[in-house]
Amino acid sequence: MIPEEAYEGPHRSAEVLDLSVAKTPQDLESRPRNDVTGGSACSARFVGYQPGFVVERSFSRHFSSTAGYFYFFTGDFLKQTPPGKDVGYFYATLTFRL
Repeated sequence: MIPEEAYEGPHRSAEVLDLSVAKTPQDLESRPRNDVTGGSACSARFVGYQPGFVVERSFSRHFSSTAGYFYFFTGDFLKQTPPGKDVGYFYATLTFRL
């Protein structure tokens, strides 16, 4: 049985995702796997970055919820390949565990 103290208060975290374009296969091997292979028509490499935050809350050993907000700031790569707009999004989940 999980102690009742484990359900007190929300848990918060912040994240930032940084994306760049790989120009060669060697770039893909030496960089993390969040790269995008680019076309020859675009000279930019920076896709953008996505800061955000997540809040998690457990209500009991069976119910929990998660909510988050992220905003994606487009880099030069996406600005050179229209529409190249920034986008923000919110999500929320409710989880039931047996």
